[in-house]
Amino acid sequence: MKYVILFSVVIFISCKGYKEEYSCATINIDNNVLCSDEFNINELEYENLVYTNFSEITFDTNYTCDINGIILYNYSNSDFEEYNGLYYHPGQMFGKAIGNLDLYVKTGNAIYYSKVIKYANKFIEISDFSRDAMYFPYKFPFKLHETVYYPGYPNIFDVIEPPWYSAMAQGQILSFFCRLYLITEEYMYLDFANKIYYSFQNFDNNKDSWTVLIDQDGYYWLEEYPADPADHVLNGFMFSLLGLYDYYLMTKNESSKNYLMASLTTLKKYLEQYRIVDNPSKYCLRHGFPHPNYHLIHMRYLDEIYKITNDNYFLEYKILFEKDSPP
Repeated sequence: MKYVILFSVVIFISCKGYKEEYSCATINIDNNVLCSDEFNINELEYENLVYTNFSEITFDTNYTCDINGIILYNYSNSDFEEYNGLYYHPGQMFGKAIGNLDLYVKTGNAIYYSKVIKYANKFIEISDFSRDAMYFPYKFPFKLHETVYYPGYPNIFDVIEPPWYSAMAQGQILSFFCRLYLITEEYMYLDFANKIYYSFQNFDNNKDSWTVLIDQDGYYWLEEYPADPADHVLNGFMFSLLGLYDYYLMTKNESSKNYLMASLTTLKKYLEQYRIVDNPSKYCLRHGFPHPNYHLIHMRYLDEIYKITNDNYFLEYKILFEKDSPP
């Protein structure tokens, strides 16, 4: 791959008493032109990384699982009864996998390590491959934006048909395999991390398997729910971005740095559009519905992104979101 900085433009971003000028460059990656600013990237120690706050006391072990102890998701929906049943849910699996990994790092207890390996093997078993990349499928339909989450808003929701893939899960599981490789130094886990990373290079081009896209202005999007038109879900974007950060920490290669820079640039450019002054932030840009619970997640992960960049813009928006929070 060849990476070339082409030119710079000046963009002004403002938000309720805060204004910053920054230079946004474009970069050519495999003949795709992406908006990509330059950010400082802090190389955090393990204990300062996201997903390292698990505790043996509070770690939930009471859940439905298969014979190997892998968590199962009980899907039940009256509109799609033919799909009702137990499934491997990549996002839920990640929560247990990374929790066991963190507890193994903290305690050295072989029981946690055994569970980590079982989750790694199950991720590999359930994965799909497309365009040289490893994807983790959701095999049940999903309704996005049901009214129960947004009282007072129109009864509008989209249905994503299975199988579908999520940049959020791709990023989270990428974090898991990166850390597993760094702990074990087993090459196969590096190989799987590389294959997951390739999914961040497979842009939407009418293929069935995709989770990232470039919009008409050249901004690079990590889509929790790949759809046309795109939803641009904020929390899923940030989780996915942090997976790119883990991959960059592991490899230090130019490719991962460029995609990380491009995703940070998109977040910085569009973050203002998620804000609803004096109200919870928008869950996604397409529908614009506020979501009090995800507003809290937005604040938490803006703080995580500030930690890896020291970019005051992300800290400023975390503070603004805090001011917008309901009493």
